[in-house]
Amino acid sequence: MNQDSNTKIKSFWKWFVENEIRIRDVLDSDLQSEKEALINDLDNQILDFGMFTWEIGHGSEKSFFLTISPNGNRERLGISRSIMKSAPDLSDWEFYYAKPTKDWDLQFSLFDNNVVEQQVNARGWSFALIRQQDNKIKIIIEADNIAHLDFDTQLTAADLVVTGMLGEELKIMSVGDIEIVNKFEDWHRSYSLPILSLKEGFEALLLK
Repeated sequence: MNQDSNTKIKSFWKWFVENEIRIRDVLDSDLQSEKEALINDLDNQILDFGMFTWEIGHGSEKSFFLTISPNGNRERLGISRSIMKSAPDLSDWEFYYAKPTKDWDLQFSLFDNNVVEQQVNARGWSFALIRQQDNKIKIIIEADNIAHLDFDTQLTAADLVVTGMLGEELKIMSVGDIEIVNKFEDWHRSYSLPILSLKEGFEALLLK
């Protein structure tokens, strides 16, 4: 990290600590105008580091969480890790430098290429893993219930599921291609598993 980056990090956490009570109050309120103002302020602060995304809300282990995501980029992962390494010790906050795994029901919505909201239920999906030449792992996902969606939206849905199941850091470091199919070829089906066991299957292959 260069001096300019260190200065930005210190400035960001100084701003965060100074505004922490306000942030907590906004997260606990239903006032849309205050939430929009907070989103704008966080955008201005975090996008100063680059093309990062962020999430904030009520945490699973502590009252609140903040994630600064490298947006799937390996180089930015190092930056977000440095940002969170300097995070203040606040008893009510969880801080993440990449999107953590999600404890969810694999049901979500997203917008397709026509900006139409689509519902996705991934609980019945299956996966097969192939080790690639660069030692990364290709994930093939069988998802026969989203064939009606355009190709880009299918890939976005698959990426959301993989990130949620593995966590963003593991995805960046170890996942190669992600392919989504309506139906497995027979040789893929022979060693496929339900999507709910993706993390266990992925980590087991990494150790081989």
